[in-house]
Amino acid sequence: MRATITSGLLALVAASSTVSAQQQTNQSAPFALQIANAANASLNGLYLFACHAGAAIEGLCLSDATPNYDFFFNTTDTNNPDDSQFQDPSHGQLVWNLPISNNPEITQVSEPLNLQSYSLGTNVIAPLFMPQSSNSVFRFADDNKLTIVTSYNDADLQAGVFPPSSPNQQFYTWNNWYICWGNVGVSYYYEALNWVTAGEPHNPTCQKVDVIRVFAP
Repeated sequence: MRATITSGLLALVAASSTVSAQQQTNQSAPFALQIANAANASLNGLYLFACHAGAAIEGLCLSDATPNYDFFFNTTDTNNPDDSQFQDPSHGQLVWNLPISNNPEITQVSEPLNLQSYSLGTNVIAPLFMPQSSNSVFRFADDNKLTIVTSYNDADLQAGVFPPSSPNQQFYTWNNWYICWGNVGVSYYYEALNWVTAGEPHNPTCQKVDVIRVFAP
């Protein structure tokens, strides 16, 4: 997808550059994202592609096309103890580069995957690549399986007892990926990758999957 860069997007790029100046970002080699271990075996071996979901917004749509190796994994070197979830080299952000036209100085913007937008009527979230900072922390294990890392698990909460904070907090790894039909971004209806926040998906079209990182041969 080609997009003409706007002043708002330039501001986001500048903000991202400020953060990068404070932290050293290490970017992986490009890779594709493949479906595996699906409840519906016909999904196994299919790939995910960035698909248009709004202005400078992309979802992750399912396709049987030849894979594009255009995703990256960013990890960060930081001395800030509050960023301890990023200290593990397997923790970081999943990014896709948005091509920018009509601007010789900036040819692309690195967009992290976000799980911040959701509807109160469902427990299913369509993750989106957006040109803004992301609080979503991802992890690739030794088997290249994509999971999400968080320091919050309300199943461990106790009445009147404040949960531990950094650097004593515990990290949890979740694998709640599903392929579902539904709204992605700004009212686009796709068969796409979704995240289920807890329990069984409210959306009856959802099918459980694993997402695997595949580097170019």
